[in-house]
Amino acid sequence: MKELKKMNAKCNIRMNKYKKLSSTIPKSSESFEWKNVNWRKIKLYLNIFQNKIYAARKKTKVALNFRTLIRPSKSKTREHFAKMKEVINKTRKTDVLLMELNPKIIGWARYYRTAVSYKTFKWLDTLLFKALLKWQYKKHPTRSRKWLNQIYYHKKREKNWVFGMKSPKNNELVSLKSYTDVPIERFVKVKGEKSPYDGDILYWSLRLNNHPTMSGNVSKLLKKQKGLCNICKLPFFPTDIIERDHIVPLSKNGTHKISNMQLLHGHCHKIKTANDRKLM
Repeated sequence: MKELKKMNAKCNIRMNKYKKLSSTIPKSSESFEWKNVNWRKIKLYLNIFQNKIYAARKKTKVALNFRTLIRPSKSKTREHFAKMKEVINKTRKTDVLLMELNPKIIGWARYYRTAVSYKTFKWLDTLLFKALLKWQYKKHPTRSRKWLNQIYYHKKREKNWVFGMKSPKNNELVSLKSYTDVPIERFVKVKGEKSPYDGDILYWSLRLNNHPTMSGNVSKLLKKQKGLCNICKLPFFPTDIIERDHIVPLSKNGTHKISNMQLLHGHCHKIKTANDRKLM
């Protein structure tokens, strides 16, 4: 009985009148902000059976009595949305507004995609939707809501109420990106004693390909080039400057298609650009 009491004291477990184990959820939790994210430690009160199951899953002797949640910092989230509102208030044209907002949305979401960010992304989507409603009412004060909805909101795949505009050239929809379009991806630790200088080119090129800040086209080009630069044929490392280049320059009627794109080191890109200018 004494051993059981000691175990209960360590695990913060209390015994009720009917000698059944029960747990309580604490009201308060420890948190601090560091590196633009909020770190919060939530205490868990596990009974003996939950402790054993949790420890067996994690392959440890004793289960941890807390869970760490890493979320985007509230101050940085407010600061980001304030900048978005500044852009919305300054811009009048819809196409310019889309060009200004989309890179900011995707860039911010990619930065925080490894954290517990889904609720923050949904909250920002809601705030952005409301800000754009105010913007269009201010832009067209005499128009009805029905007319505004037909002009600015469209259906895209399974989504309704997608803000955007149809291109006058080919009638294609150019829509506003949403924060929740960026999937949550957990950060993967480096295996064992791996190093960028251990000669395992395949591992590091694939790791770079799965980096959360890497765009889809860059990932496709990395796979196509097998993690190597097309000029010097040396591998890309996480610390390298990687730049996209047009194989046939735009000045010679080159296109933006992925078949006409390649990845180069920053210094290799400068050399190729200088050689292209000499041939012009």
